[in-house]
Amino acid sequence: MFSTSLCPGTRSPPWSDLLTVADLATGELARVRTRAGEPGVTVLGGGDPLVVLRHREPGGLAVHRFAELLAAPPGCPRATPHALLPLPDDGHGDAQLPSTRHVFAAMGDGVHRFRREGDTLAAEAVIPWDSPARSWYLRLDTSRPALWSTLRGGPADPLRWPEWTNEAWRHALETGRTHRTELGPGLVFRLALSRSHTAFTRVHPDGDELVLLDENDGVRRVPLPAMDGAPRRGGTPWEGVQRRALAASPGSDVVAVTRGGHGEVHVVDARTGTETHRLRLDTPLHHGGHLAVRTAADGAEGDPVGR
Repeated sequence: MFSTSLCPGTRSPPWSDLLTVADLATGELARVRTRAGEPGVTVLGGGDPLVVLRHREPGGLAVHRFAELLAAPPGCPRATPHALLPLPDDGHGDAQLPSTRHVFAAMGDGVHRFRREGDTLAAEAVIPWDSPARSWYLRLDTSRPALWSTLRGGPADPLRWPEWTNEAWRHALETGRTHRTELGPGLVFRLALSRSHTAFTRVHPDGDELVLLDENDGVRRVPLPAMDGAPRRGGTPWEGVQRRALAASPGSDVVAVTRGGHGEVHVVDARTGTETHRLRLDTPLHHGGHLAVRTAADGAEGDPVGR
C-alpha cells in the first residue's frame, strides 16, 4: 500500500512530497520525503518489491526498494532512489502490466516503456500516439491486454475547452497495434472498462453524453441530463464547476455515471445503451464524487494502477 501527500520540510523547499508506504500484512508503516512536484506512483510486486516514482520537471523515474523505504527511521527523512532513469519533463499518467514486469508512463511524445531487470528498470521502445494530440493518463485493460487512454488536442487555452478534440486511444499489447476513435469535442476525462465496452463521458455546453465503444470500435452515444453548475463557455472546465464520475467492471455490462451536484447515479446497460436504474443519494456528489463497480472474480485487481 502507498500514498503521496505534502509535508513541510526543514531543509527542503517550503513544501516537499511525502511518500507513505505500508505493509498490510504486518501493519508496519513509514513516511519519507521525496522530490517536490506532482509524482506518479507504481509498485512492482514480487519477492523484493520496487516502488517507482515518476517525477516531472525534470522528468525521471526514481526506483526505490520497498524494504528500504519501510525501514526508514521516524521524522520523514529524505529518501534517495536506488536508481534514476531520465524521462521528458511532461509526464502525466502511469500503468503497469504485472505479468511481463512492464511499467508505462504517458509523455508528450508517446508512452515510455520500461521492464524490470533485477532491482532496476530497463528502457524499451517508446509507443507513439500517432496523433498530434496527447494523453494525460493510462489504463490497463485486464481482459484484453491493452493500454487505453484519451488523446486531447486543440487550443491550449483552457477557456476554449469546448473546442478541445478527443480520441479514444487503444494499444494492443500482444500485437503492438494502435487504434484511435473520434469521441467529439469538449471535456473527456477518465474512462471505464466493462465486459464488452469502453465507456467515456463527454461534457460540452451543447449537451453531455456517455460514449460507449464496443469490441469492434462501434460507437453508441447516450445523452445525459444536464448538470446545474456544469462547465460553461468562457470559463475553465475545472474551477468551481461540477463533474461526472464514471465506473464499470470487466465482469459486467453495467456502466455507472454520476450527475455531479444532483446526487444521482445513472446505471446504463452498455449492450443496449439504455438507463436501467437511477439512484438518488443523500449526498450531492459535488465534483462528481468517487465511484467504483466490482463483480466477483472480475479480474479488475490485475490493473494495480487503475482508478
